[in-house]
Order: sequence, then C-alpha cells, then structure tokens
Amino acid sequence: MTLKTPVSLDTEVLVTGVAHSRRRRQLRRTTESYAFLAPTLILLLVLMIVPIVMVIGYSLQSNVILSKNGQFVGIQNYLTVLGDGAFWKATSNTVVFTVVSVAAHLVLGLGFALMLRL
Repeated sequence: MTLKTPVSLDTEVLVTGVAHSRRRRQLRRTTESYAFLAPTLILLLVLMIVPIVMVIGYSLQSNVILSKNGQFVGIQNYLTVLGDGAFWKATSNTVVFTVVSVAAHLVLGLGFALMLRL
C-alpha cells in the first residue's frame, strides 16, 4: 500500500484548466495588488499632494488672496517672514508650549499608570 500526498491545485488552474508558470502567477498577483491600491493612491494624490504643491506655488506669489493674478516674487515672502520679530516670538512661544505640554502629559500619564499599578 502506497500513500499519495494530496496535490493542492491553484484556484487559477481549477478555473481555467491551464497551469501557468510560477513567475507569471507572481506577476499577476503583483499587478492585482497594485490595481487594488490604485484608487487609494489616486485619491491621496488628488486630496493631499496637489493642494500642497498649490500652496507652495501661492507662497511664491504676492497678493494671491486679494487678486486672481498674483505677481511672482520668489522667496521674498519667506525672507520677509524670517526677518520679522513677531514670527520668531510666535515660534518660540510654540516651542515652549509644545515642550511644556509634552512633559506635563508624560508626567500625568506616568503618574496615573503608577497609581493603577498599586
């Protein structure tokens, strides 16, 4: 009496009746994977990347909000902001707030975790 090991057939072989090479099956699976990802990647491109590029373009122009035809000024807007004292004050306030907030949340969270342990 001999034992035969069961052979598992691929779903594609069962449906089409044709056994394709391993490389072709892998290529088909890869293509299907990208086809399933394509709608999400297109939506990501339209809803995130395009607005970011548009904002960068707007930042290089002057009077974009007030008029439809803004004038290209290059990095002059950035130089104006970086030379302003109010910008640096706001930046330092933001950094201080962030550091204090993170430290406070860390201490509170650790404190509550230690109280739960007891």
